[in-house]
Amino acid sequence: MSLPNSVNMNYENLFGKDAAKTFSKKNASYVIIANTEDEETKAAYIAREIGYENVYVLSDGMNGFKDNVINFKAPQNVGTRHESDLYKFREKASILIPEIIKENKNKGVPENKELKRALGGC
Repeated sequence: MSLPNSVNMNYENLFGKDAAKTFSKKNASYVIIANTEDEETKAAYIAREIGYENVYVLSDGMNGFKDNVINFKAPQNVGTRHESDLYKFREKASILIPEIIKENKNKGVPENKELKRALGGC
């Protein structure tokens, strides 16, 4: 699953020119998403060490996002008001997010291309 306005890249791409272009927007925040939070944390650490700022991770990774939001099923008994609000949000999100992803699927997800060095010259 690809999220709208996301850019696919791997660890090696973090060192390239395309990553510098992606992470160079002022006052922007960046969320690193991978299957697990552990993978995200590693990528975010690398990004921060390189010097990129405002880098965050998606709590529980994409697998947790799918389990807790996309495939959300509300429990029978809701305890607190906070839980009730959280469950209402997740129920709506479990309907809307797949629709948004489907609408944006036709646009495609930009892939970071590996640059090839051109040899030769004048």
